[in-house]
Amino acid sequence: MTIPCDQTEYWDRAASSKTFGHPVCWDRIEGTLTPDSRILDYGCGYGRVCGELWGKGYRNIKGADSSPAMIDLARKKFPSIDFRVVAPCTFPFEDSAFDLVLLFTVLTSSPGDREQRTIVEEARRVLRAGGLLYVSDMPLQTDKRNLDRYDRYVRKYGIYGVFDVEDGAVVRHHDMALIRELLGDFEEIGLWGIDVETMNGHRARAFQYIGRKN
Repeated sequence: MTIPCDQTEYWDRAASSKTFGHPVCWDRIEGTLTPDSRILDYGCGYGRVCGELWGKGYRNIKGADSSPAMIDLARKKFPSIDFRVVAPCTFPFEDSAFDLVLLFTVLTSSPGDREQRTIVEEARRVLRAGGLLYVSDMPLQTDKRNLDRYDRYVRKYGIYGVFDVEDGAVVRHHDMALIRELLGDFEEIGLWGIDVETMNGHRARAFQYIGRKN
């Protein structure tokens, strides 16, 4: 079965009910930023990370998401920030427009190989030389619940780690070797693991990555 590349309808339904909890590790990035740094939070959802950036004093922030309902909620929460609705996997920004691009749980929400490559390539294009990509996402888990669904859904989607969640989304957990390959055009600055709570309230292990555009 083909992996869906546009899940906007799902995220519109989920806008008012989901909570996103991947933390920003500020000590990893604050030393590289200035108050006027140009920052893009791609796949910003309801604007949580943008709001944190604003609270830290950054003002040149853009948030982009394919879900109109998510963007509407973000605009209500943080009216001073520039939020935009974009088509899935598109970056309607000029080359070298940003100093930092954040992709927080974007890859897990865009599970197809082609979509993931497009997102990373576009993120690299809109970064200036020396700019940073900050990824927070989900590796393959080791608990029985996840292992069972990886095995079950690989027959449906053909990729180990892609699966349906209970309320309708299709998501992906990642082999870290494939993540390193996907991000191979960046200079790796840091890669570390963190504990998170998923949008459906489960404890899980996540990874965070920072890479520099050469």
